[in-house]
Amino acid sequence: LNVDSDIRNFFTTETTRRLLIFADHAATAIQNARLFTASKRRAEEMAALVTAAATVSSSLQIEDVLHIVAQHMTEILAVPTWAISNYEARTEKLILMANYTPEVWNVGDFWLQPYDLERFPLVKRALEKFQPIQAQISDPKLDENQRQFMQQAEIKTHLMIPLIFQDRAIGLVEL
Repeated sequence: LNVDSDIRNFFTTETTRRLLIFADHAATAIQNARLFTASKRRAEEMAALVTAAATVSSSLQIEDVLHIVAQHMTEILAVPTWAISNYEARTEKLILMANYTPEVWNVGDFWLQPYDLERFPLVKRALEKFQPIQAQISDPKLDENQRQFMQQAEIKTHLMIPLIFQDRAIGLVEL
């Protein structure tokens, strides 16, 4: 709380005491509003997870399930896009299985085709090391193929999370 006056010695001890009481009430109100906002967001996330789980259970088609998961996770995480790919370790290729992308995104046809991991060393490292990797377009050391993809898609940050099952990478989630 910041209170000013252009009159010298304007604030008396009593005025200061009252302002401290008011400041305490204001701080409590602000904190309550923050907690309410966080609780509301958490409730929305939980509701979306319940809806996603129910929707996933309603279909046995892998494409439908993955598309629903991608759509709900995009909403829960508040990210513009989400993709789930299958990793073929034998051929070192990544094959897009489902994605949820705004229509304004222009990722190009190569996004929909299996792509060779030799061209994308960060993706390959995420899958081999079982570690999430985040690429920043502002990184001067970023691989040129990764940079071109990010420029074409008009994204500044690209998060790659490997899907691990029984000690092997089976796919990749990209945000």
